[in-house]
Amino acid sequence: MVRLAGGRSLPVITSLLAKAAEKGAERLGESAASAALAALKARLTHTGAQAALTDLTTVPDDKAAQGALEIQLRKALHAEPSFADFLQAWTASAQAAQPTAQQATVTGDHNQVTQIVGSHNRVS
Repeated sequence: MVRLAGGRSLPVITSLLAKAAEKGAERLGESAASAALAALKARLTHTGAQAALTDLTTVPDDKAAQGALEIQLRKALHAEPSFADFLQAWTASAQAAQPTAQQATVTGDHNQVTQIVGSHNRVS
């Protein structure tokens, strides 16, 4: 398994791409998801990688499309090791662009609810 700095691996990235493609259809995340996908597609120079990304955006839940993109990303990383730096930065920006929704149902009296969004949060 190919690991990027920060412990991210290619399956995480392909999963994120699938989510970005799904979310791109929703109005709130459309421009952010489109911008993230366009940035990645512009950076991928290999024709097979661009085709695999297009396939994944067409059918985000298709495991075969996810696997095909993962293979193409491995090839890109092997051919250009500096691509890992781009993927790490891209992953962080794409995750930040994902809208977050939270819901809490509270019954009873004198209840308190706290909802926290983000990573590496601590509650004491």
